[in-house]
Amino acid sequence: MLIARRRGRMERLAADLAAQHGTGVDICAADLADLSGLNAAVGRITTSPRIELLVNNAGFVGYGLVMARSSAPTQT
Repeated sequence: MLIARRRGRMERLAADLAAQHGTGVDICAADLADLSGLNAAVGRITTSPRIELLVNNAGFVGYGLVMARSSAPTQT
């Protein structure tokens, strides 16, 4: 599953991954800096039947299980 703001880039990456590795990729366009985007991403992750690896490259640091984290905005 790819989660990012830009759907077009994810679609191209998903097509490349499918061509190179024969794998299907789900995409979720969401801005993780926005609460509604974060909730959309959490909803997709929690309902996904099979996620084996999570790579967070969104520039946000958090510790713990993704499913156990609150979707409430973080105060800094």
